[in-house]
Amino acid sequence: DAANNVAKQTEIARQHQQTAAPPLRSIRGDVSEALDAIVAKCMAKPPSARYQTPGELAAALAGMPGQAAHPSDPKPESRPSPPKPRNRIPLIAAAVFGAMVVAVLAVLVIFQVGDSAPDLPPRIVVVAPPSSTPAPTSTPIPVPTSTLTPTPTFTPTPTLTPTSIPTPAPTFAPILAPTSTPTPTPTYTPTPAPIPWTSVSVGGGHTCALREDGSAECWGGNEHGQSDPPAGTFDAISAGGGHTCALREDGSAECWGSNFSSESTPPNRSFVAISAGGSHTCALREDGSTECWGSNFSSESSPPAGSFAAISAGASYTCGLREGGEVECWGNNDYGQSDPPAGPFVAISAGNSCACALRENGDAECWGWNGNGQANPPGGSLGR
Repeated sequence: DAANNVAKQTEIARQHQQTAAPPLRSIRGDVSEALDAIVAKCMAKPPSARYQTPGELAAALAGMPGQAAHPSDPKPESRPSPPKPRNRIPLIAAAVFGAMVVAVLAVLVIFQVGDSAPDLPPRIVVVAPPSSTPAPTSTPIPVPTSTLTPTPTFTPTPTLTPTSIPTPAPTFAPILAPTSTPTPTPTYTPTPAPIPWTSVSVGGGHTCALREDGSAECWGGNEHGQSDPPAGTFDAISAGGGHTCALREDGSAECWGSNFSSESTPPNRSFVAISAGGSHTCALREDGSTECWGSNFSSESSPPAGSFAAISAGASYTCGLREGGEVECWGNNDYGQSDPPAGPFVAISAGNSCACALRENGDAECWGWNGNGQANPPGGSLGR
């Protein structure tokens, strides 16, 4: 029906993003291990894990066993170059330039000859003296009769004795010293030290952790709200592919983020442990029984009967650790991730297509997809 078809298409799209491609040798047995590793690196999910340039890929292909270097191409025979045709343009330009110079000189000579005139004797100009004009008859200028101005009578101004006006003594205003206002001492509030972490969980593209006070904090990808935890305190937290789940103090489960396959819709029950996978979530009850919800395209949400001491949900499979230390997995097994080795183990973690577990002495053992070497733990004890 339509609902199952949508769920199947959603699961296929999720596997395109999170599930690694099958090894080339599982399809073509005659392919060498070197070519298988090169193809696996080309199809790695993280871009940083692939070849970064065509030169790196070419070098890897050329370095495979049995690959001979290509002979160098023979150099083409050198043939003598045909003699270049003689360039006559400079000769023609020089001839034209010479003709122009000759023409200019001729024009200058012609204009100099035309402008020259014969020397003429200087001309003498005779200036006639002016005709004598009779002197004008002088007319006497009458002298005006002088009018005497009477001398004014001078009245002396009486001398005034000024009255001395006493100058008042200046009044000085006392200078008041300013009242000093004490500067208040700033109150220093020390920055509180950050609350330390108690647990951390890495998901598909985000990470979540719990602090000592039980508050949750997430960072990284948040396209589905998987990095926005609700308020309150938690006892455990687990980051999945595109969602996150946590357990409250009363054992109730709460999830946020992607919910395409109902992976963020936990049942209303009490749990003691929880693990968020690719598109499903599994949890343990107090009696050790397992309950899963969300995607079940590869039966990753169909746990076997019996009790478990720990549980871990991978991309499209789930692994549980029995009380006796044996590991049991169910769900997708394209790369052997659901075929664990014999125990006993003390801890387990299921990833994209590779699972790892710790033995009692601290040694790690992994199984499943190993295209990037994730199933090859280094020697020695890794701890828990």
